[in-house]
Parts: sequence; structure tokens; C-alpha cells
Amino acid sequence: MNKLFCGIDIGLNNFQFHAMDQDGNAIGKNKRYSNNIPGMNRLVDDLGDLMDKRDNPQLFIGMEATGLYWFLSLLRASGK
Repeated sequence: MNKLFCGIDIGLNNFQFHAMDQDGNAIGKNKRYSNNIPGMNRLVDDLGDLMDKRDNPQLFIGMEATGLYWFLSLLRASGK
């Protein structure tokens, strides 16, 4: 199965996002988002686009347990 691994590093004003395939190859460049609701929405949209381009792989997300960003897990679990 096609797998996508994503890491999110939360900062006070911004957060960093990095994606890799199952072989550890980087997918695109690291991205930076504002640490707010519009930034989170951009990440969700970009992640959806990335998954579409890779034939909807099995998704794994590693991130800090910080603030509202656990919302991403809820979105994925709900199928949105």
C-alpha cells in the first residue's frame, strides 16, 4: 500500500510541515504555515491535494500534542 508520512513541528507563531514517502524520500519542500486557524486550513487543503496526487495513500502524521492542532486528527478520523 502507498504510504505518506508527515511531520508537523509547532511553534509559537508558525509551524513547519514535512512529508515523506514510505521509502523516506522527501515529497516537495518543507512548508511553513501561520499558527492560527487560516494556517491550519491551508495545511488541511495542501495535505488533501498531496494525498490526491499520490492516489490517496495511507496517511501517518507525527506532531506535538499542542493546542488545537489535534483537530487535524479529528478531521481525518471523521473522513473530512
